[in-house]
Amino acid sequence: MDYGYSNVPANEEASQAESGSAKANKLRYPKAAAGLRWTMPRSPCVIAVAAATLTIVALAGFVLGSTATRIAMPTAVSTVDEIGGQIDDCGETPAQARANGCRYDPMIQQWVPTACYDEEHSEMYLSTYKWKWYYDLDAKHEMPDEVMRRGEHNVAFMVDDYHRRHCAYVWEISARALQQQKPMLDEWLSYKHVHHCNRLLLSPPWNSTKHPTAVETHSGFGRCAPYRLWARDMPE
Repeated sequence: MDYGYSNVPANEEASQAESGSAKANKLRYPKAAAGLRWTMPRSPCVIAVAAATLTIVALAGFVLGSTATRIAMPTAVSTVDEIGGQIDDCGETPAQARANGCRYDPMIQQWVPTACYDEEHSEMYLSTYKWKWYYDLDAKHEMPDEVMRRGEHNVAFMVDDYHRRHCAYVWEISARALQQQKPMLDEWLSYKHVHHCNRLLLSPPWNSTKHPTAVETHSGFGRCAPYRLWARDMPE
């Protein structure tokens, strides 16, 4: 008897889970059996073996066929959804951010995708502390609040208290997002940002130093995704 098959992974799920990086998440498709030929055996032993073989082949074909059907139907649970969703990006300019439906959050000085924008919490902080924004490091030229909220500036300055509240705000909305299983900004999970805030909160308040200055901030553009997706490639 002469059979021709292509090799099929013994465990397709294990093959998909070998690496945590996005590159290793490509599904491995089995090649179809080619040139399969069958000759009727003449002994009962051979018949039994052949019957068992055919049963295994039939079951394998059913499983692989079901898998192929799931892969070929994007209207069902897609591969991306199984991994953890998609990353929403605001782009690189205010115009792109608006076109992508993003909102500017003065509490983090970033354009934020709608799914990650906590308007209620942001407005609570802004209305409670009523910070002033400045065009210069010496805090002599005030920036109107409406200009700040438009998010079209490249850089702004504010007093040190804002910076500390910003860190508290980020940690608070991060905890809320995790509890409510909502998407999160990459910055919220950044170890560099946590380390930065930790150093800031442990340093003396700006008004206790001899030469207090305002804090410089640059507008940015956030990326938003479910935590399970960030967990595969955690932001630095």
